Amino acid sequence: AMINNYIKDGLIPRAESKKYSQVHLALLTMIGTLKQVLSMHNLSQLFASYRKPEEVAGLYENFLRIQHSTLLDSAGQTKSKISDIVEGDNEENYRETLRGLALQLSVEARIRILIAEKILAMFGEPRTDAGDDKTTRKKEEK
Repeated sequence: AMINNYIKDGLIPRAESKKYSQVHLALLTMIGTLKQVLSMHNLSQLFASYRKPEEVAGLYENFLRIQHSTLLDSAGQTKSKISDIVEGDNEENYRETLRGLALQLSVEARIRILIAEKILAMFGEPRTDAGDDKTTRKKEEK
């Protein structure tokens, strides 16, 4: 039922003879991961220009590369921060510092989601050149 909803929403193409292709599996993998942080509307905007199998393949490779590098970077930074707090801290300070780190990571994640949503919202807004700005035109008139 959920896959049928994805098809109705235009997130994935219809299956041919009820068989799913690698394109379907790649899109379903990305949707399953990204729906935790983006709405279906935002996912539709994100995937809108990827319709051909080679385009989806490129998107999926990029998704995997970003996921892998982000995981390595985040895990390394977190491991380093945890190593720093372990040394010399008593149990209560250790727990409190871990809570603070969890809070920091949660706030950073939420802010990144908000920024991603704002970027995707820009797809619905008309682009304007700097020369079309009202402020620029007023300056030119003077």
